[in-house]
Amino acid sequence: PEGAAHGAGAVVVCPGGNLEFLHPREGYPVLAAGEEVGIVCSGVYSATLDKPIATAYVRAGVEGPFTVSARGKEFPVERVDLPFVPHRSRD
Repeated sequence: PEGAAHGAGAVVVCPGGNLEFLHPREGYPVLAAGEEVGIVCSGVYSATLDKPIATAYVRAGVEGPFTVSARGKEFPVERVDLPFVPHRSRD
């Protein structure tokens, strides 16, 4: 979307580990209030969090709630700050 390349990087987490939505894939649009505000860069299932996660570019200054559009449906996601998993090697 316009302005996404200059937006902020974000990590999106799919609450509840929705089995219908295994994980966001590269190129899926990120939406806020039905408007495309970003794009997923990569996604994977996180065994540590037991839910799908992804990195995405989201237009700077946009507030949620956010969804990711996939296969004709919208799935709720949360935008989280980094680091979103505690760094255990420094304990």
